[in-house]
Amino acid sequence: MTDALDDRSIVCASRRLRSSRSAGEIALLEPESGTYFTLSGSGAFIWERIQEPTPIATVKAAVVARFDVSAAECHEQLVTFIRQLSEKNLVDVTPRA
Repeated sequence: MTDALDDRSIVCASRRLRSSRSAGEIALLEPESGTYFTLSGSGAFIWERIQEPTPIATVKAAVVARFDVSAAECHEQLVTFIRQLSEKNLVDVTPRA
């Protein structure tokens, strides 16, 4: 569920995926559908930080520290990115009360 994502929501890369890193990119394979994805730049940076269940606030802090982006802009773009990953079954998201 990604309708109510906030800083306390927990995100984690799906354990079903196969991934590898090469030349600054991360290649992902969703084995059930055979669909292949690649991430680079900030997408790869975020992916590396969600290999274990991680609060969105922690990911956001890492992105703000690494890239030239405000916390507000980062939150908006990060939530959009996580929703996109979730729609493709690439991440598991747990909302926190």
